[in-house]
Amino acid sequence: MGIVSELGQATEKVSTHRHFAVLDGLRGMAAYCVVVYHGPLVAWCRNGWLAVDFFFILSGFVIAHSYGKKLDGYRLSFLEFVKLRFIRLYPMIFIGTAIGVAYNAALIIGGLHEPVEIKSFGILASMAFLLVPVLTENPINGMVYPMNWPVWSLFFEIAANIIYAMFSRVLNWRVLVAIVLAGAAFTVWGGLNVGVKADGFWYGFGRVFSGFAMGLLLYQVWASGKFDGPYLGLLPLGILCLVLFAMPVKVTPLIYLLCLVAFSFVVLAGARLDTVGRELKWCAFLGGLSYPVYLLHGPIVSALAGAAKKLNQSPLVEGAIVLLASMIITTLAAMACLKYFDIPVREWLKRRRLSTRPSS
Repeated sequence: MGIVSELGQATEKVSTHRHFAVLDGLRGMAAYCVVVYHGPLVAWCRNGWLAVDFFFILSGFVIAHSYGKKLDGYRLSFLEFVKLRFIRLYPMIFIGTAIGVAYNAALIIGGLHEPVEIKSFGILASMAFLLVPVLTENPINGMVYPMNWPVWSLFFEIAANIIYAMFSRVLNWRVLVAIVLAGAAFTVWGGLNVGVKADGFWYGFGRVFSGFAMGLLLYQVWASGKFDGPYLGLLPLGILCLVLFAMPVKVTPLIYLLCLVAFSFVVLAGARLDTVGRELKWCAFLGGLSYPVYLLHGPIVSALAGAAKKLNQSPLVEGAIVLLASMIITTLAAMACLKYFDIPVREWLKRRRLSTRPSS
């Protein structure tokens, strides 16, 4: 049995409980757009940073579907919800951070990075594993998560999850609309692509709250059955997202807000379709890979970009080599981590959680 077939079976273990297969596939496509955006050929996907806003909207929608009724009906406690989200999110954060720490340590040891004191490096590494953002100037790369910079969005997503679990019972549509508008205004005020670095970190709360609340609001619309949009599959909806990520214009506040509206349409249209056959397999495949691809690609792209400079080729040739190699290596690394680390660790943590729950 080939590794692709084995991955398909592994991702099905993760995806069978989900109702929204097309949304899984779209999440995977968006994750690969982020890989392109962080590569040397960024112009091919110059607005790929918008994928994070798409992720936030998706997260709000799926979390409301998976946990909303359980939280509102007191069938799931706040602590149990936090444990479930920790089990789902932290294993890949851990392995992605470990790879990032090893990569940055290798750069420093090899003299390819500015010298960093062992104590300072240890503090930064410890903060990374504990999900503590670096809000002061750091000697690595200036990011709030210098060891593995994509983790910044996971910090904000976890924060949104926790706030949602605390106040889910009072989040009616009026409150959600207010949060969406206030969060979007705060994001625009901060400069749109915020939350990544220390100087715009606090604006990231507006960004995640607006996207996450939009997802919660969209779920209410979907659950009401009042949305009567077209039945579109993975390909047309994915193309729409790709157009937004790759459009050759600078994102202004108005364009940003229009993109949020477009992403909302994509989520609602994708949620109402139960795909089958080959498309279902692709959705399961891309959905399973989306999270590990997002968390693993940073060190891989950086390492390949540095190595490609030794080839003394034109920027286009170097960029194409890095892009192709990044896609292949990140995919293989994601497949391996998903099958041999993420899924086994999550299953072990779930068993531990069940074994430690008090019997009723």
